[in-house]
Amino acid sequence: MGDTLLFFGELYGIPLICTVAIGTGLFFLFRRLLKDVFTTPRKRNFFIWFSTILIAPIVSAALLWAVLAIWCYYPDRAFDPKNWRKDSNKRYEYSGDIVNKKVLSGKTEKQVNILLGEPDMIDNYLNTWNYDLGKVPGPDIFNVVESGLVVQFDNGRVINVGEHAFDPPGFGNVH
Repeated sequence: MGDTLLFFGELYGIPLICTVAIGTGLFFLFRRLLKDVFTTPRKRNFFIWFSTILIAPIVSAALLWAVLAIWCYYPDRAFDPKNWRKDSNKRYEYSGDIVNKKVLSGKTEKQVNILLGEPDMIDNYLNTWNYDLGKVPGPDIFNVVESGLVVQFDNGRVINVGEHAFDPPGFGNVH
């Protein structure tokens, strides 16, 4: 039971605090603005509470969405081999272009090596090359999930290219 409450607090705590803070501000704002609009305190109080309860979650959700949109944003750049090799921590900016435009499709291992450089990991069993893309921006508090570009070969030519996310050693489900 205690673990459930702790999880609930971690999951909903910040949005709930923001909604209460925004609601408090809206309550006092509505109270001041509607002071002269309603003559009876009962109608005024009802409208103030109703407006606050209705609008506070909407404003809070809009602010949360805006913060997450800004936090998770990163540019999606056209692939440039020079920039790809220059900053390996920002390769995620180029990976979408590589996958979507099929930049590597049909290329030989040597051609891929010229474009992308040496792979960070080679899996001879699955016949794949893996390139670390760096840590993609987002709401991962500990920022431990990394992304990679996987290039799969068959008879020395690229047959498939895709992105994947993986947990570094020591951060997965430990049993």
